[in-house]
Amino acid sequence: MSAVLIWSLISRIGRFATSRRMTLAGYVARGLGLCAVIVVVAEQLWWEDAFGITLHVAAVSTFGFLTLVVGVNGFAAVVRDAPRRYATAYFLIATGMFVTVVVAGVASVCGWGEGVNLVFWVEWVLLAAFLAFWLVQTAQLWDEEAELKSAVDGGP
Repeated sequence: MSAVLIWSLISRIGRFATSRRMTLAGYVARGLGLCAVIVVVAEQLWWEDAFGITLHVAAVSTFGFLTLVVGVNGFAAVVRDAPRRYATAYFLIATGMFVTVVVAGVASVCGWGEGVNLVFWVEWVLLAAFLAFWLVQTAQLWDEEAELKSAVDGGP
């Protein structure tokens, strides 16, 4: 039942988020929605600790996509010829997020940090990095609307 609800929500959101002509973003959104449905159904049918697995899937996908968003914005800043400081900031933040995940994975596999709630600290670092990204993006786009209105109105 939960899988049907998730698919229904994603399909309805997808209609508003994409144009009638299918785009790459539309295909990706629908593919991710289908993957979420498959994971929910599979864990309900075959895994004993379905709730624990769901939490891990949610955390990994959330922070994975947050890191992806930072990286894509960094790439877009370079392509759009944004001031170099923004592209550099995006690159440093995305690199920091990626390195955090890799170091945490290696530490987990190697057994380092026993007795430390590694997931808690990794999530805090990634949230702080995303906050830094958000602040940089806000600074970059702060006057964009005023500039667009000025350009349309033919003002100074």
